Amino acid sequence: MDEQSTQSDNVAALLALLKLSGEGEQVFEARELTAVMTHELRAPIHLALGSYADELRQMVQRLPVGTQIPRSLEDLLGQARPIPELLGLVKRFAKSCCGPENGALPRELGLAIYYLTIAAGRTRCGVRLSDLSNEALAGGLSWCREQKWLDEPLRSLVNQAMTTLDRLQAEDADDS
Repeated sequence: MDEQSTQSDNVAALLALLKLSGEGEQVFEARELTAVMTHELRAPIHLALGSYADELRQMVQRLPVGTQIPRSLEDLLGQARPIPELLGLVKRFAKSCCGPENGALPRELGLAIYYLTIAAGRTRCGVRLSDLSNEALAGGLSWCREQKWLDEPLRSLVNQAMTTLDRLQAEDADDS
């Protein structure tokens, strides 16, 4: 089995696990997800990351003096040039919310934050925070785009990432 097929299978398995593929019921209503997502995005970043707060503190201590540290996840995802290492930490936190055990957030929100941090890394930092193929990432971002509880600034980030992915795929096709 090739790497791209494996990645696509992993994304499909994650979506099925989270019952977001259209099969099964969601535990939370859209209005509840909106409220929890807003709270998570606006909370002080060290509180939003819960058990990852110590790792955040250590990371911040290693950053150069004068580095702008975002106050919240909303600030981080809205920055023109977010700190890639911080995006990576948030991605790991979000992924931990997607497992079969109870995470710090509803699984849908963990999955959305997971894809949003990868999107911010790709579009605003030019870094890959995941081994996901462009196709697999596009599938996750398409899922994000369908979520009614995702606000406009986050939808804009999703759209920017989709445009970036389209450009990369066009460049790959030109190289062939």
